[in-house]
Amino acid sequence: MGLKVREGIQEPIHYLESRVRFSFSKCDVQNYCIKTLAKDELQRFYTKLGYFEKYTWGMLKRLPREKGFSDDKKGTQAHYLLQTRMAECNTFGHFRVDGLDVNMRFFVGLREDLAYVLLIDREGKIQH
Repeated sequence: MGLKVREGIQEPIHYLESRVRFSFSKCDVQNYCIKTLAKDELQRFYTKLGYFEKYTWGMLKRLPREKGFSDDKKGTQAHYLLQTRMAECNTFGHFRVDGLDVNMRFFVGLREDLAYVLLIDREGKIQH
């Protein structure tokens, strides 16, 4: 299966045509997941998830990074935190949820065409 390299992300080409999907099965619910969100943050978060799920991965990658997916490069704090949570992923990144006091980010690990939500940074403290 051929790999396509785009902006440091490697993925099989057929995943680019798959719809964006999210899983919470690997999220640390005690510290970093939706349990820590306030009602207004939770509402914006789910609205944003629904927005991204309308896209295919190929469409999402063509969006400006402020509106879509940002790659977290190796050697950054975010990449290290994510890799320790789910080492079987080869690509990590984050999505932004704007419209709140602080632009919240949710960090994911990509495995095949599924984005595993691993961390939610509601205060913008994680360096990426």
